Amino acid sequence: MLSLKDIVLLAGGFAAGLWYTSKNKAAPTLDIDTFIEEMNSRHNEPFQNYRQLESLMALYQQLNPIAPLPPMRRWAISPDFGVVIMQHVRKRKPELVVEASAGASTIITAYTLRENGSGRVIAIEHDEQFAQAARSRITEHQLQDIATVIHAPLKPLNLNGGRWPWYDTTLLSDISDIDMLTVDGPPQWGNPAPMARYPALPYFYDRLNDNATVLVDDTNRSNENKMVARWLHEFAVHKIAEPETEKGTIILSKGAL
Repeated sequence: MLSLKDIVLLAGGFAAGLWYTSKNKAAPTLDIDTFIEEMNSRHNEPFQNYRQLESLMALYQQLNPIAPLPPMRRWAISPDFGVVIMQHVRKRKPELVVEASAGASTIITAYTLRENGSGRVIAIEHDEQFAQAARSRITEHQLQDIATVIHAPLKPLNLNGGRWPWYDTTLLSDISDIDMLTVDGPPQWGNPAPMARYPALPYFYDRLNDNATVLVDDTNRSNENKMVARWLHEFAVHKIAEPETEKGTIILSKGAL
């Protein structure tokens, strides 16, 4: 049962959301599930702030980047998911990593691949400005020999009885032999299709090598959680880890247990 404090917080935040939407004509329709999940997460904010600072310090200490890492949290990945990526790439030593979305995860993955001594990462980004910003950061960190960004605008994709606005697949046809797939896009916010990121596994499944792994961010949200459940039902993948992170993380592996 919600306490009086919870009700006041929800009511105040909901009113603020309505005010913002009324003032900003470009603001997307308010998603009540996303809103409630966001408000609930604020109860743990002091703990999460400390934890994310710890993770950010770990990334700087372990990766020793030559330039500042991209901003994290909010729409970007949180530092603790960045640590999960770094540790997973170190352990699994993938030769090809594909990311649905580009940003801080691309830089973290590329630095870790360089540390491993081999491998490359291809990041797919639907927004042209974000794609260019990601390329600029890759150059700033001198990782252009390891990391590539593909700008693939969202286009309608008919898949498994559904229709999704997803990355333009005509630009992705050459990608194969994937050892690790990181799913953190496209955004759910403002996307009319539920489980906006669902096509990632159906589209890439046959291009995943045996024992390839799939890292999924934002699994504390209902859409991503339902998406993973559907994947587990429809494909020969199984859950191998669920590390505790701010936004929720699930790691899957292709093939039988």
